[in-house]
Amino acid sequence: MAGEMPENAYSKWEDVDAHLLEGKDRGRVDSDPEEEYEEQPDEEEVESVHSLFDNATFTSAEECVAQAKDTYNLDLKKACSALGGGFYGAVKLVNFLRQCKEDRRLPWAEEPCETDEDYRASVKSLSGETVLARLSELGSTILTGDTYLQPVVASDPLLQHVALFQDDVEDEEGGG
Repeated sequence: MAGEMPENAYSKWEDVDAHLLEGKDRGRVDSDPEEEYEEQPDEEEVESVHSLFDNATFTSAEECVAQAKDTYNLDLKKACSALGGGFYGAVKLVNFLRQCKEDRRLPWAEEPCETDEDYRASVKSLSGETVLARLSELGSTILTGDTYLQPVVASDPLLQHVALFQDDVEDEEGGG
């Protein structure tokens, strides 16, 4: 009969299925994707966070912010609050301070310091209140324009963590 399958037809397909299941098919790739996957280390790549005032590096932004306060009398949270400007103000402050370090120049000084050591000593000699007052006086210089939105340190991890010290008070007038 034309519609009937030969008796040996099923056994032929069963042989093909068994052959494939055993992994004996030459065209089939028999590899376990998990075996081929090279396991990556669980540790995240730690980026060095450079100090705002010296050559120290830290494994976290928190350590950098603490060093600025403990060693150089600069409370970044208070400084950002005094300057205002929210997130962008915090970014501009970090870049401003990094540029001062690079130039070895205190922004209120007439001449740059001759050495990095002189620069660090000059910053350390100021009290926290003096630093905040001086930064407040320079607020419009720091916050005006886009100059300090451009990172001084490429891929600066501290800029990725400005929430640690940015002014908590957002634009209250717009918040209703």
